[in-house]
Parts: sequence; structure tokens; C-alpha cells
Amino acid sequence: MKIRQIIFTDVERAELLEREISDELKPNQALVETEFTIVSPGTETRGFRGLPGVGFDGSTHMPRGATNDPESTDSRRPTPNDPPYPQITGYGQIGKVLEVGADVRLCKPGDRVLTRSPHASMVKANAGRFAVPLPEDFPGEELIFARMAGISVTGIYSSSVKPGDTVLVMWAVRETIENSQTFPVPGEVLLVLVIGLALRHSLTCTGSVRNCSSGMQC
Repeated sequence: MKIRQIIFTDVERAELLEREISDELKPNQALVETEFTIVSPGTETRGFRGLPGVGFDGSTHMPRGATNDPESTDSRRPTPNDPPYPQITGYGQIGKVLEVGADVRLCKPGDRVLTRSPHASMVKANAGRFAVPLPEDFPGEELIFARMAGISVTGIYSSSVKPGDTVLVMWAVRETIENSQTFPVPGEVLLVLVIGLALRHSLTCTGSVRNCSSGMQC
């Protein structure tokens, strides 16, 4: 089947390309026709501009694709030996389920869902991992921001901080004019100190996104 997909083909060059993908679904996949996608301003801007990423261990690496699910458009997951471009990009999509694989339990044909898929007109989303049913009567251009909220929550669950804790947040960044990615202003040293209260609101979750109660804000 033919799809249209946004791909970073070079530094600061994004193209809407027509591609052919297989009609075959893996047992964990759902065929989803796209309604909305969302741009991740940090990860995708880095990929678009060809800037290196920084791992949790402080190591740097060149961008090789900014998507959680390249297989959804029949693209293989990049390896460290691959060139940085072209890049499959995007990891937040809302759409209508047209068909599901044999093992999919999180959604069914006709459902409106949020997935971790790239910017494309049609995807074969990994519905065995993440496919959140959505209400039909709520604007998709607002619902799509739930994907970015979920990333914020990930930071909390990856740390030792718990809901209700009071925290001190300190952020110090050394930037030069040439290296500045976030703040395009002259200056050799930028120091930001933020003191605040965080995580005042509890989250209700039983352990995974598929089991979240309706009250979870993510």
C-alpha cells in the first residue's frame, strides 16, 4: 500500500515522500489511518538540525532517527554504523484503527487510538506495546499533546522522586555562541538556578500504561 511520510533527508531538510509498504500485519500490529501527529520539539529539532544527542551516561551520539517505532512504516531500526540521514521521525500519532493483528488486545477496528508511531498517513502501529483508545468527541489537536505529557511523566518514574515530594531543581549549562542549541543568544556561560515545588498531584496508575485508570494525567 502507498503512504505519505515525512522524512529528514539531510541537515535541515524535511520532505513529504510517497512510499510503498507491505499490507501484511505482524501479530502485534494495528493498521491505523492518521488523524494527527505531534512534533517533539527537543528530539526532532535535534534530528532536523543534525545535532548530537546526549545519553543518560553523558555520552554523545549523532542522531539516527527520532522515532520509537520505525517498523510501523517497514523501516528497520538504525544502528550506530548507519549514516545520520535519511531519518524516520515522529513518535506521537492519533488515528483510526482499520485492522489488527492476531495478538492485539489493546484496540479493535473502528477505535480511535494514540500510538507511538512516526509522521505518516498510515502506520502499522505496535499495538502490543502502546495503543490507547481515545474518546471520539474530543478534539484530536488537543488530545495529541497527551503524548508529550507522557514523556514528562517518564522522567518522574525513572528517578527516585515520588509524587508528593518537594524537590530542588538545579540546572547549570555551559554554552558558547557556536554550540548553543537551546538558547540562541551570545554568551559564554549560562547558569540557571530554579528552586520550586514539584509533583504536588498524585498519579493513579497500576503499573503500566495499558492499566492506567481514567484519572491518570498522562
